Amino acid sequence: MSITATTGYISNTELLAWMEQKTDGLYDHMRSSMDIANERAGAEDALSDVSAKILAAQSNGGNATALHDAVNTALQKYGDIPEVVALLRPMADKMNADYDTNAKAAAQANALLPALRQQLSVATSAAEQSGIAAMINAQTAKANWTLKLSDTDLSNFTQDIKGKLDALSKQDQLGMVDIQELNSEINQTKQTASALMDSSSKTTSDVISHIC
Repeated sequence: MSITATTGYISNTELLAWMEQKTDGLYDHMRSSMDIANERAGAEDALSDVSAKILAAQSNGGNATALHDAVNTALQKYGDIPEVVALLRPMADKMNADYDTNAKAAAQANALLPALRQQLSVATSAAEQSGIAAMINAQTAKANWTLKLSDTDLSNFTQDIKGKLDALSKQDQLGMVDIQELNSEINQTKQTASALMDSSSKTTSDVISHIC
């Protein structure tokens, strides 16, 4: 004797297909949320490094060379995060023009100094020695150039960084809530499908037992 499915009957195969379709969308959303959370966490680490470099600059007379490098590295790595760009681009713009010009001059001066010192060592007249010594002093000053920022600039940067880190931390908390809700929905979908399959299996068994 054959058993005819009643109206509204859903087979286990259909339930599994429904669960897969439902959870695939949820998993895609969760992966996207986790990728965003991970990228934001990386950006926070980069901003924390920038903050540390600001503190170091404040303690060493405003020397901002390491800060310049940290800011530009963070921008290069996290330039697709609008909050990071909005925060760091003004800092980079303030430092880059000065750095690019003077760092190039410093490199050129370092390259010239060995030859000038060699000329000084073989100079015979006092006038020649004096002229070469003056050139050495000028090139040494260029070679020893360091990027510096004022206390005001560094203080403003510190406040900006602190505010952005606080904002990103709040976004992290909201992101974790979203991920937890997605995970809960996935588990609920699986439990619903499992309960329906169990119910379907029990119903089928009951029907067969009555037929037999």
